[in-house]
Amino acid sequence: MSTGLATFAPFHWFGLRRSLSFALVRAPLAHRLALQGDRPRLIDARGGWHLKVLEGRVWLTQPGAWQDLFLGPGDEVVLRQAQVLVQAEPITSTALRPEARAVCELRPLSP
Repeated sequence: MSTGLATFAPFHWFGLRRSLSFALVRAPLAHRLALQGDRPRLIDARGGWHLKVLEGRVWLTQPGAWQDLFLGPGDEVVLRQAQVLVQAEPITSTALRPEARAVCELRPLSP
């Protein structure tokens, strides 16, 4: 999230001379990540990212983590590693070959 300072020229208000300053805050951009099949994706999460599963089931592993994570819809996790591997997990079904699909939202963490 970036912050800039905007300053406007002095103005007169009830005979008083004032300078108006305020901080401009830009909302962090959210990215949609669609995962399909057996195609893992490598995410560079340096600087901190927030991952939220919107649809499906996701398998996630990070360097140095003592266990992998399995996330479902609505689950959220904070990522800070340089290399995070995510992949869609098949949902149990009666089909002989269930398809693995998932949709996640990635947002940078606020400083």
